[in-house]
Amino acid sequence: MDYIEGLNLSIAYIEANLFEEIDYERAARIAGMSKSTYQRFFLL
Repeated sequence: MDYIEGLNLSIAYIEANLFEEIDYERAARIAGMSKSTYQRFFLL
């Protein structure tokens, strides 16, 4: 799995759970990266 596919899977997880609390560590694991690396993808 490449990082784009991983990010797409994690975004799908977030979209599926919009009305619940999002577990960003889980989203990062789904993407196949650490939480800090995952967060860096969304920094402006």
